[in-house]
Amino acid sequence: MTYKTDERFNTRISRTLAVRALLLAACFSLTFSACRRVNSPSVREEPQRSSNSRELKGPYNSGIWNSETITKMGVILQEYLGTPYQGTSKYQTGIDCSRFTSEVYRRFDKIKLPRTARDQSKVGEKVQRSKLRYGDLVFFRTNRGGGVSHVGIYVGFDRFVHASSSRGVVIDAFNSKYWSQRFLAARRVLGDNVRKKSN
Repeated sequence: MTYKTDERFNTRISRTLAVRALLLAACFSLTFSACRRVNSPSVREEPQRSSNSRELKGPYNSGIWNSETITKMGVILQEYLGTPYQGTSKYQTGIDCSRFTSEVYRRFDKIKLPRTARDQSKVGEKVQRSKLRYGDLVFFRTNRGGGVSHVGIYVGFDRFVHASSSRGVVIDAFNSKYWSQRFLAARRVLGDNVRKKSN
């Protein structure tokens, strides 16, 4: 087996750390902003909506998002940044796109997603591209078959986190030419009354 990422391992370390720092900085910035919008002073262990808290605006405008859940999701995502793609490193087991999303959702709210990107695209609630929110699953066509073959997690501001076959887990621009042309669908699994529902 040829380990493609090992040859560039050292050069990727500094880049990965920089990206992680940016994500954490954004995460804590959002937490501070969220704290100013949420009325409830209580500490909640589960990512559920409190009856006395207001919804956050923008990409976080969903009942489950508050200062704690935004931070929780952000910390989980940054822990995966830099993880190599499955089968590309002799030092780490690696991860593929659908396993990445499955593990993030399981750790965040004990949600069990199907194993493949294609099956994950049938879970939850269909979302229009213009109404994407933090935590939504986004699906792409990256092969010649024409169907769903890749999945990532939208994090707002035209960015999503995913396991790239060439770069491992990274943050990419959702509106870039490459991904914009290959976008197929989005699904919302995290949200009020949304749990593994298919259209």
